[in-house]
Amino acid sequence: MFKAIGSKIHGLISSPKKMLVFCLALIFFALIIDGTLFRLWKLHHDFNVLTTNLEEEKERLKILEVQVQRAKDPVFIKHQARDRFDLVEEDEMVFFFTKSE
Repeated sequence: MFKAIGSKIHGLISSPKKMLVFCLALIFFALIIDGTLFRLWKLHHDFNVLTTNLEEEKERLKILEVQVQRAKDPVFIKHQARDRFDLVEEDEMVFFFTKSE
């Protein structure tokens, strides 16, 4: 029994192509069992997600920078105060209309 196993191992070792295939298969299965390939794939996936998020945040940052530049303009501030808070200047007249039935 051991002689048969020994002769099969000797046949495997004596053929370089078979030995190469055996070693590559052994390495592949070792990486799968260890979880290294899954972790590598997960890291690659996370990298792609983070890269996409980074690009989106850069775009949002550009928009916010433009808004900050506009907010430094007194005319823009005045316009926003009028629109959002219904503010008026001292010399302006305000009319209130009510619905009558």
